[in-house]
Amino acid sequence: MRVDTESPLARRLVLIVQDDGPGIAPQDRERVLGRGVRADEHAPGHGLGLAMVSDTVAQYGGELSIDGSEALGERGWT
Repeated sequence: MRVDTESPLARRLVLIVQDDGPGIAPQDRERVLGRGVRADEHAPGHGLGLAMVSDTVAQYGGELSIDGSEALGERGWT
């Protein structure tokens, strides 16, 4: 988490979440924000997590983006 003092007040809080998993392929990043949609249909889960995060961020006027990870380099996405 960081505070971006150069941004307008409503956009100053930046929360970055990274993990060491295989990530989400660029072509799936928008799609997985829908309820019940999963990038990996073989793993357990219901496809609600990212949709709920997206809804919560939108309720507070924020923006959610899914990007590649510098920490993983060419190995994967986040």
